[in-house]
Amino acid sequence: MDAEFPSAAYAMAFRGMLRDVVACHEFATVCQHLDIVPPSEDVDAYEHWDSHARVDAVRPVLSEIMATSDLAADVVHAISTGSRTDEGQLPDITALARACVTGTIIRLVAQGTLQVTP
Repeated sequence: MDAEFPSAAYAMAFRGMLRDVVACHEFATVCQHLDIVPPSEDVDAYEHWDSHARVDAVRPVLSEIMATSDLAADVVHAISTGSRTDEGQLPDITALARACVTGTIIRLVAQGTLQVTP
């Protein structure tokens, strides 16, 4: 793990959430870009599988998560720009909102704090 994280547990949680919201084929590149030490091949295979299990747990409500994320992005965009019609930053804000909302819900479901019913 990277020494810049406050603890090994935080580093593992960070990498897990990152893996949950980044496309599988982009994960290694994103880690490299963020100066995150990649896991060993065995750990990587397990973490990859574990991420898919977490994402699969919220798949029944994924369309609702995306719709709510898009709504949150619209609200944040309107607040940050003072306009509901200037869409210059909206794609970036939407991507950020989707990552934050989806990552949070996936983590809460995985911890058992939140339950998903189809």
